[in-house]
Amino acid sequence: MKHCAMFTHCFLLKTYAKINITLDVVDIRDDGMHLLKSIVSFINVFDTMLINVGEDGPITFFPSPIENSTVHKLKALTGIPFSAIIYKHIPIGRGLGGSSSNAGGLLGAFVKLGLLDKGEAIAIAPNIGADVSMYLYKSPLLMEGTGEKITPLYNINVPSTLYLVVPDFSSPTPMIYKAWDEKPFYSNYSDMYVQNGTMGNGLTETFQRVFGIPIGKGMHLTGSGSSMFSLSPPTQIPKHWDIIEISTRKTGWEMMPYECKNIHTGRGRSRRMV
Repeated sequence: MKHCAMFTHCFLLKTYAKINITLDVVDIRDDGMHLLKSIVSFINVFDTMLINVGEDGPITFFPSPIENSTVHKLKALTGIPFSAIIYKHIPIGRGLGGSSSNAGGLLGAFVKLGLLDKGEAIAIAPNIGADVSMYLYKSPLLMEGTGEKITPLYNINVPSTLYLVVPDFSSPTPMIYKAWDEKPFYSNYSDMYVQNGTMGNGLTETFQRVFGIPIGKGMHLTGSGSSMFSLSPPTQIPKHWDIIEISTRKTGWEMMPYECKNIHTGRGRSRRMV
């Protein structure tokens, strides 16, 4: 690792949510970990991170504090001194990869700054979280295993515009996979999408069984839920659920210069954008 205590660099980082165009559970390891196959795309919903590299300061989340986050893990594993103010806009516990995007985007920024090389970042990412590795690549991509094996998909298309539906409840990943274990369902949607564009999520039946909520025609679960997406404006959903028209994007993070004095005072210029 190439960082040093004398290096100071401040920047604003946008880290983007993901959706699972497809998701298949293909096997279970002896240790109980589920092996997946999933086609992933990033979407234009993001968290904003104000980073000061070289200042070994706190990691602060807004609007609510988060302890032992993926960013805390990244700091411990890399040893790079930095402080961070993180404005969370990606809904938590909704299958959109918000915490993974924070760590993965910051790893990518450290590579761009020359503080890590790409190989180091790839090795560190799975030790932070299952979905972190994908943020070191462009989408669409194929994610396999427990999230550590990533293959860019250069020759397939994903929809450029989607409608994201965000329910008013979270869907804890461990709970969904435990319920899946009780009634396993193996699928092959990822290969089907490459062949004929068929979308699907092998956790859909489990999600519906756990929450008692039917997923309507044309709606697709992302991750283990609770968010869903469709290609056309959705109908027949509760009025208090959020519906956002979104675009997909190639990269999972963007890095821009930022004045250090604004980070120290906490006066960020973040605003929600979709």
